[in-house]
Amino acid sequence: MSKRITQFFSALKAKISYEDLTFIDKYLNSTEKSLFFEMDLPTQKHCLNVTKTSLLLIRKLHNNSGYANIDTNLLIKTGLLHDIGKPAGGLRTWHRVVIVVANSLLPASLLNDFSRDYNKTSKLGLKYAFFLQKNHPALGGALAKRFNLNPELIYLIKEHHSNISEKSPMELQILQKADNLN
Repeated sequence: MSKRITQFFSALKAKISYEDLTFIDKYLNSTEKSLFFEMDLPTQKHCLNVTKTSLLLIRKLHNNSGYANIDTNLLIKTGLLHDIGKPAGGLRTWHRVVIVVANSLLPASLLNDFSRDYNKTSKLGLKYAFFLQKNHPALGGALAKRFNLNPELIYLIKEHHSNISEKSPMELQILQKADNLN
């Protein structure tokens, strides 16, 4: 629970630094940057944190096992863009709080029904927030495909909350671990 409280306060005081902007400029092209900046500030900062954690995990892998087949550039782009299915204004900070509490208290079947049956005309409602939270990987994958991004990047965005196995691409395993840590 303390992790969630920390995340809440991080979202409230999220800022993108000059170093963050330089990092984004280095790895994302203009189309990818426009997608990145369509997310709200807390989500942008989360994506930056996921990317930085991914890089730390890669270093750990290289040091421990000499694993050299990770496409670092692909992982960086994916870390920065993995939540593009969460458009700015779609998930407000209070929505995130309610979703976290609901996920810990309510059965998954009820949450699935709730997130499936939202009023499409009310894009600021709680049902829409639940829908976005549940479906943002697929929505992000579709958005990335619409903008003709790299097929591997599309796959990683779309699958970043899927069940993974040892046979899953290492980039997906690292991304998911970094996302869970942030």
